[in-house]
Amino acid sequence: LETNYAEAVSWYRKSADQGNVLAEHWLGHCFLSGSGVAKDEAQAFAWFQKAAEKGNVSAQMDMGRAYTQGTGVERDGAEAIKWYRKAADAGFPSAQNELAWALATSPDAGLRDGPLAVTYGEKAVTATRRTNASYLDTLAAAQAEAGDFSKAVAIQKEAMARLREQREREDYAA
Repeated sequence: LETNYAEAVSWYRKSADQGNVLAEHWLGHCFLSGSGVAKDEAQAFAWFQKAAEKGNVSAQMDMGRAYTQGTGVERDGAEAIKWYRKAADAGFPSAQNELAWALATSPDAGLRDGPLAVTYGEKAVTATRRTNASYLDTLAAAQAEAGDFSKAVAIQKEAMARLREQREREDYAA
């Protein structure tokens, strides 16, 4: 079976025009990657926003990323946190991790919240049974932002122990 992204976009658009939230979300990805359409980050953002406002958790994550990275929209840490929190509160570990990272490491000190970062970081780490080194790394940053440096160091060592490659261990140790 041959992949035809332009035809897929045509069907997604027909479905999205009828309010289908999944089609809206996937159209966003088509515009983001330039699959079947010309790459257009502003259009990607617009489609993600439609889906996110209807409660699509994956689109809410995409909104958080867009605001974090300035993809199709001006960077805005507060908006990124708002969208990550919507997805995190739906129980998605990846959203909980992204929210914890944003709350622990935001360049805007007014957006940082160590205790809340720890709360969401713990949720992500618990959901993955402490097996995800990246989530443990986020939790360590959250603990540091909350002022518990001994816990931060212990968790960072735990994260490093989960890594297989020496290069990754050196990165996490930095």
